[in-house]
Amino acid sequence: IFFLFFHSRDRQTHLDGVTQPFRPLPTPDYICTLESGAVLYLPPYYFHRVTTISERSIAFNAWSSSLENSHVANQLNHVGQPPNTVPQAIALIHGLLRILNHTHLVADLVRTRYQPLFSTSTFAQCQDEKFHLQRCPSSFIEDAQRPNTTLSIAPLLNALEQKFEILLKYPNEHISNERHARSVAEIIAMDYIERIAMFLFGPNRACTFLRCFIHAT
Repeated sequence: IFFLFFHSRDRQTHLDGVTQPFRPLPTPDYICTLESGAVLYLPPYYFHRVTTISERSIAFNAWSSSLENSHVANQLNHVGQPPNTVPQAIALIHGLLRILNHTHLVADLVRTRYQPLFSTSTFAQCQDEKFHLQRCPSSFIEDAQRPNTTLSIAPLLNALEQKFEILLKYPNEHISNERHARSVAEIIAMDYIERIAMFLFGPNRACTFLRCFIHAT
């Protein structure tokens, strides 16, 4: 659904909400018509599309800090040294999947962020029908199937778990909607996983790394 991490439209969606509806998403659809002087609050990470229905219109946007961004997403850059080897990256991703209890998160990442780009030459090799496990080194497969979480990443995993617990321990004083909290946690985790893949392999090979991870596990 989202553009890639390094894309100029990062955090925006491929869908336009009209010819490509935002469904299926874990939030209801609302249509709001704002009159003069009206204010609409959008919770963090809510998909939205703005359309002007009058000939003349002036609108102002204002952003504020939120628990989802200030205490979780933005803090992931400061929790510790990110992995700089493939075994460390594999072990860290396995740890994140355990924290979120979501074994298909990496597959969802590829499907929602890379699949819309499969028609381009850069990501053509990542398509289901063109990808083969033989592309993945045997050492990669072994690491993916038997991740070693003692590879100096245990402190980083503990720090990540503490950050995600802010969203995943609900209800609390900040978040009462379980569906919203889990959806936001998954989006933030996908961002982090994609960032790891991009930093280690670059934009052109990140999808191949993620595909190898999916097929090996």
